[in-house]
Amino acid sequence: MFDPNGDQNKVFLDGQEQLREREIDARQKAELAKAARISMDQAIQIATSSIPGKVLECSLVGERWKEPGELAKPSRVLYHVVILSGDEASLVTNHVLVNALDGSIVRTEKEERKVENPEYLTTRRESIRGGVLNAKAANLPPPEFPAIARRAGASGQVMVEILIDEGGNVISAQAVSGHPLLQAAAVTAARQASFTPTRLKGEPVRVSGVLVYNFVAQ
Repeated sequence: MFDPNGDQNKVFLDGQEQLREREIDARQKAELAKAARISMDQAIQIATSSIPGKVLECSLVGERWKEPGELAKPSRVLYHVVILSGDEASLVTNHVLVNALDGSIVRTEKEERKVENPEYLTTRRESIRGGVLNAKAANLPPPEFPAIARRAGASGQVMVEILIDEGGNVISAQAVSGHPLLQAAAVTAARQASFTPTRLKGEPVRVSGVLVYNFVAQ
Protein backbone atom coordinates (compact mmCIF):
# COMPACT_ATOMS: atom_id res chain seq x y z
CA MET A 1 0.00 0.00 0.00
CA PHE A 2 1.24 3.46 -0.90
CA ASP A 3 1.99 5.69 2.06
CA PRO A 4 1.71 9.39 1.09
CA ASN A 5 3.55 10.34 4.27
CA GLY A 6 6.40 7.88 3.73
CA ASP A 7 8.84 10.37 2.22
CA GLN A 8 8.04 12.94 4.87
CA ASN A 9 8.63 10.41 7.65
CA LYS A 10 11.97 9.41 6.11
CA VAL A 11 13.07 13.06 5.90
CA PHE A 12 11.99 13.57 9.52
CA LEU A 13 13.92 10.50 10.73
CA ASP A 14 17.01 11.50 8.73
CA GLY A 15 16.85 14.95 10.25
CA GLN A 16 16.55 13.50 13.75
CA GLU A 17 19.57 11.25 13.13
CA GLN A 18 21.66 14.16 11.90
CA LEU A 19 20.62 16.21 14.91
CA ARG A 20 21.61 13.38 17.26
CA GLU A 21 25.00 13.03 15.56
CA ARG A 22 25.61 16.78 15.87
CA GLU A 23 24.72 16.65 19.56
CA ILE A 24 27.11 13.74 20.15
CA ASP A 25 29.85 15.53 18.22
CA ALA A 26 29.33 18.70 20.30
CA ARG A 27 29.50 16.68 23.54
CA GLN A 28 32.68 14.96 22.39
CA LYS A 29 34.29 18.31 21.57
CA ALA A 30 33.25 19.67 24.97
CA GLU A 31 34.85 16.67 26.71
CA LEU A 32 38.06 17.14 24.71
CA ALA A 33 38.16 20.88 25.47
CA LYS A 34 37.79 20.18 29.21
CA ALA A 35 40.65 17.68 29.11
CA ALA A 36 43.06 19.98 27.23
CA ARG A 37 45.69 21.76 29.33
CA ILE A 38 47.13 24.00 26.62
CA SER A 39 45.23 26.37 24.36
CA MET A 40 44.77 26.07 20.62
CA ASP A 41 47.03 29.11 20.10
CA GLN A 42 49.78 27.44 22.12
CA ALA A 43 49.40 24.24 20.10
CA ILE A 44 49.72 26.22 16.87
CA GLN A 45 52.85 27.97 18.18
CA ILE A 46 54.40 24.63 19.13
CA ALA A 47 53.54 23.08 15.76
CA THR A 48 54.81 26.03 13.69
CA SER A 49 58.02 26.27 15.72
CA SER A 50 58.73 22.74 14.51
CA ILE A 51 57.34 23.20 10.97
CA PRO A 52 57.06 26.84 9.87
CA GLY A 53 54.33 27.63 7.38
CA LYS A 54 50.72 28.70 6.94
CA VAL A 55 48.26 27.10 9.36
CA LEU A 56 45.26 25.77 7.45
CA GLU A 57 43.40 24.09 10.31
CA CYS A 58 43.64 23.24 14.01
CA SER A 59 41.20 21.01 15.87
CA LEU A 60 40.97 18.89 19.01
CA VAL A 61 40.76 15.14 18.50
CA GLY A 62 40.61 12.08 20.74
CA GLU A 63 43.14 9.44 19.84
CA ARG A 64 40.64 6.63 20.42
CA TRP A 65 36.97 6.36 21.37
CA LYS A 66 35.32 3.16 22.59
CA GLU A 67 33.26 2.93 19.45
CA PRO A 68 32.08 5.31 16.70
CA GLY A 69 29.47 7.77 17.86
CA GLU A 70 29.80 6.87 21.54
CA LEU A 71 30.78 9.54 24.04
CA ALA A 72 33.76 8.20 25.97
CA LYS A 73 36.99 9.38 27.54
CA PRO A 74 39.69 9.39 24.85
CA SER A 75 42.95 7.64 25.68
CA ARG A 76 44.82 10.79 24.64
CA VAL A 77 43.72 14.30 23.72
CA LEU A 78 45.54 15.84 20.76
CA TYR A 79 45.52 18.98 18.66
CA HIS A 80 45.60 18.22 14.93
CA VAL A 81 47.41 21.13 13.26
CA VAL A 82 47.54 21.27 9.44
CA ILE A 83 50.39 23.43 8.08
CA LEU A 84 51.17 24.33 4.47
CA SER A 85 54.91 24.80 3.94
CA GLY A 86 57.43 24.93 1.13
CA ASP A 87 57.28 27.05 -2.00
CA GLU A 88 55.73 26.99 -5.46
CA ALA A 89 58.10 24.24 -6.52
CA SER A 90 57.40 21.94 -3.60
CA LEU A 91 54.25 22.50 -1.57
CA VAL A 92 53.96 20.31 1.50
CA THR A 93 50.87 19.75 3.64
CA ASN A 94 52.02 18.80 7.14
CA HIS A 95 49.81 17.11 9.73
CA VAL A 96 51.15 17.72 13.24
CA LEU A 97 49.64 16.03 16.31
CA VAL A 98 50.36 17.97 19.51
CA ASN A 99 49.63 16.48 22.94
CA ALA A 100 47.00 18.76 24.50
CA LEU A 101 48.25 17.98 28.02
CA ASP A 102 52.00 18.67 27.88
CA GLY A 103 52.56 20.29 24.47
CA SER A 104 54.81 17.56 23.12
CA ILE A 105 54.67 16.70 19.43
CA VAL A 106 53.30 13.18 19.10
CA ARG A 107 53.60 12.66 15.36
CA THR A 108 54.08 14.51 12.09
CA GLU A 109 53.11 13.40 8.60
CA LYS A 110 53.47 15.21 5.30
CA GLU A 111 52.01 15.18 1.82
CA GLU A 112 54.31 16.62 -0.82
CA ARG A 113 53.41 17.97 -4.27
CA LYS A 114 56.27 18.99 -6.54
CA VAL A 115 56.25 21.21 -9.63
CA GLU A 116 58.44 20.04 -12.49
CA ASN A 117 61.31 22.31 -13.62
CA PRO A 118 60.34 25.54 -11.78
CA GLU A 119 61.91 28.61 -13.35
CA TYR A 120 62.87 30.17 -10.06
CA LEU A 121 65.37 27.38 -9.32
CA THR A 122 67.73 28.90 -11.86
CA THR A 123 67.87 32.14 -9.85
CA ARG A 124 67.70 30.73 -6.31
CA ARG A 125 70.04 32.63 -4.00
CA GLU A 126 72.78 30.86 -2.05
CA SER A 127 73.47 31.31 1.66
CA ILE A 128 76.58 30.81 3.76
CA ARG A 129 76.75 29.02 7.10
CA GLY A 130 77.48 31.20 10.10
CA GLY A 131 77.43 28.77 13.04
CA VAL A 132 76.15 30.13 16.37
CA LEU A 133 75.06 33.70 15.67
CA ASN A 134 74.18 35.14 19.12
CA ALA A 135 77.35 37.24 19.36
CA LYS A 136 76.91 38.55 15.80
CA ALA A 137 73.42 39.97 16.32
CA ALA A 138 72.96 43.74 16.20
CA ASN A 139 69.72 43.32 18.13
CA LEU A 140 68.82 40.15 20.04
CA PRO A 141 65.61 40.52 22.09
CA PRO A 142 65.32 38.02 24.97
CA PRO A 143 62.46 35.51 24.77
CA GLU A 144 59.52 35.62 27.13
CA PHE A 145 59.23 32.72 29.55
CA PRO A 146 55.78 31.18 28.79
CA ALA A 147 53.56 30.92 31.86
CA ILE A 148 52.53 27.36 30.95
CA ALA A 149 56.20 26.35 30.73
CA ARG A 150 56.92 27.96 34.10
CA ARG A 151 54.03 26.07 35.71
CA ALA A 152 55.30 22.84 34.16
CA GLY A 153 58.82 23.46 35.45
CA ALA A 154 60.28 23.53 31.94
CA SER A 155 63.78 24.97 31.53
CA GLY A 156 66.98 24.51 29.57
CA GLN A 157 68.44 25.40 26.21
CA VAL A 158 66.55 25.89 22.96
CA MET A 159 68.35 26.07 19.63
CA VAL A 160 66.67 27.88 16.73
CA GLU A 161 67.91 27.57 13.16
CA ILE A 162 67.54 30.85 11.28
CA LEU A 163 68.03 32.29 7.81
CA ILE A 164 69.11 35.94 7.49
CA ASP A 165 68.51 37.87 4.27
CA GLU A 166 70.90 40.26 2.55
CA GLY A 167 69.62 43.16 4.67
CA GLY A 168 70.30 41.44 7.99
CA ASN A 169 66.68 40.49 8.72
CA VAL A 170 65.60 37.05 9.94
CA ILE A 171 63.31 35.61 7.27
CA SER A 172 62.83 32.12 8.71
CA ALA A 173 63.25 30.51 12.11
CA GLN A 174 62.71 26.93 13.25
CA ALA A 175 63.40 25.32 16.63
CA VAL A 176 65.65 22.27 16.29
CA SER A 177 66.00 21.29 19.96
CA GLY A 178 64.72 22.10 23.44
CA HIS A 179 61.59 21.64 25.54
CA PRO A 180 58.39 21.82 23.43
CA LEU A 181 56.79 24.39 25.74
CA LEU A 182 59.77 26.74 25.29
CA GLN A 183 60.33 26.42 21.56
CA ALA A 184 57.59 28.81 20.39
CA ALA A 185 58.90 31.63 22.62
CA ALA A 186 62.44 31.10 21.33
CA VAL A 187 61.27 31.15 17.70
CA THR A 188 59.29 34.36 18.30
CA ALA A 189 62.35 36.03 19.80
CA ALA A 190 64.59 34.79 16.97
CA ARG A 191 62.30 36.30 14.34
CA GLN A 192 62.70 39.71 16.02
CA ALA A 193 66.52 39.60 15.91
CA SER A 194 68.49 41.65 13.39
CA PHE A 195 72.04 41.53 12.06
CA THR A 196 74.55 43.66 10.20
CA PRO A 197 74.42 42.64 6.53
CA THR A 198 77.08 40.12 5.53
CA ARG A 199 79.06 40.61 2.31
CA LEU A 200 80.99 38.10 0.29
CA LYS A 201 83.36 39.52 -2.34
CA GLY A 202 81.59 42.84 -1.92
CA GLU A 203 78.12 41.40 -2.54
CA PRO A 204 75.45 41.02 0.21
CA VAL A 205 74.62 37.38 0.92
CA ARG A 206 72.22 35.36 3.01
CA VAL A 207 73.49 33.71 6.17
CA SER A 208 72.15 30.61 7.93
CA GLY A 209 73.01 29.54 11.45
CA VAL A 210 71.57 29.04 14.93
CA LEU A 211 70.56 31.17 17.89
CA VAL A 212 70.80 29.60 21.34
CA TYR A 213 68.43 30.61 24.13
CA ASN A 214 68.75 29.53 27.77
CA PHE A 215 65.58 29.41 29.85
CA VAL A 216 66.17 29.34 33.61
CA ALA A 217 63.22 28.30 35.78
CA GLN A 218 62.48 30.84 38.54
